[in-house]
Amino acid sequence: MIERDSNLCHDMDYLELLHGVVFYDSRGLPQKMFTLKEQSILWTEQAFKTLGLANFIAQVLALPQFTYGLLTVEEYTIVITRQENGYIAALTSSFAPAIVPWLQGLSQQFFLAQPLFISL
Repeated sequence: MIERDSNLCHDMDYLELLHGVVFYDSRGLPQKMFTLKEQSILWTEQAFKTLGLANFIAQVLALPQFTYGLLTVEEYTIVITRQENGYIAALTSSFAPAIVPWLQGLSQQFFLAQPLFISL
């Protein structure tokens, strides 16, 4: 029970940092987007370009897959990380490395249950 409460606490703490997320398939193609109602979605283009570049570099140079990548766009940080069956990009108001494993475990169903986020 304590662990569940602890996870719920982390969910709420990290969720407050998020302004939007995009789920991508294993080829880097966008599958589903969730954003705060007032948030622009222009940042998703930068995430998509970066994910494509990361895939290209990994294939051409035979590098192991990356753990996560960061982009700074105005006052936000875009965190891109690998999930079991694809990737997730998250627009955050700040970055801490501890958010990466949390993002890796998120699902689309998690965001469908969040009233602050809309599905696009």
